[in-house]
Amino acid sequence: MRKLLTLTAVAALVAVSVSFAGTAKALEVKLFRSQTTLVGTVTVEDDGTDFTVTINTTGGFILLVSHVAIGQTLTDLPQNRSNNPKVGHFPSTETSSALDEEDTHVHTIALANVLGGAATASDQVTIAVHAKVLDLASATTTTIVSDVTTMITATNTGTTTPFAAVIQTADPWSALLTGTNKDLLTAGNAAGAEFIWESDGPNDFNVEEDVSFKRTFTIDGIPLLGSVLHITCDNEYDPVALNGTPIGSDFGATAGFDEQEWRSVETYDDADGVSAALQQGSNMLTIDALNFGDRFPFAMCVYLLDAENSDDVRSAWAAVDDSGDETFEGRNWATWFLYTTSP
Repeated sequence: MRKLLTLTAVAALVAVSVSFAGTAKALEVKLFRSQTTLVGTVTVEDDGTDFTVTINTTGGFILLVSHVAIGQTLTDLPQNRSNNPKVGHFPSTETSSALDEEDTHVHTIALANVLGGAATASDQVTIAVHAKVLDLASATTTTIVSDVTTMITATNTGTTTPFAAVIQTADPWSALLTGTNKDLLTAGNAAGAEFIWESDGPNDFNVEEDVSFKRTFTIDGIPLLGSVLHITCDNEYDPVALNGTPIGSDFGATAGFDEQEWRSVETYDDADGVSAALQQGSNMLTIDALNFGDRFPFAMCVYLLDAENSDDVRSAWAAVDDSGDETFEGRNWATWFLYTTSP
């Protein structure tokens, strides 16, 4: 498996004719994206009992799903009435997450299921191999920052319904932040992350307040490795979660104007499960914070999430070359190939 950072989904099929005699050999053909872009290889071999089809991608392309169909003739492969292949009906399927960055899928299919019995040296079969491939080079970053789209619920206010956060315009706090990534959250940062707090302030300045910050956001593409969350809250938070999955906490402050917990900016990444917790489409960031009942009991928070993702998912097929000579009869460029079993 190869660990790279690029993305573009592709689907692939294969086409070639060959025969073997004597010692068993492997047949290698090419995996193409958009007919002409080479993204890997497909190797086929048999041991007299099983066909083994190995799909390998190179150059930063990773596999999301692959399908293999083998028949005695082309008509045995799943097709619709227009003679286009029905990939979802191919009998062998392998899948992997984009976070796995998987570049190899292996399919094993019993010869008897295709030939109805033991193979001979003259048995010729038709094979179609399809794969969806992501090109990690097409990755983009979706940045989510603390702003007025964050919704708040709090225990020390006059309402029990969520209300919008407001920006702390007079910001003496960011200059006091510490930590390696504090500049990402200090005033005037390029991403636009702002200290936010309650528009509906505390009823009692002497009572500590539990506050929940919630932010919904959309990721258009498939989440990839490399996403990072930076955050701090006054006075503390436990936990910060993505789609219900806890990512981290910073708590243990003492009552009064604590200068340790909220000043430190925490950074969470793949080791903390940030990328794994994200999903394509709608997401929810939740921060359960606490502010002590003291001279300034407004709960405040600032955060920045960089979510790596890609929506560049395309279809590709594999073939002996890019001529398109052995394509299905339908109106697409999906291809097949012939393989002769080894003795």
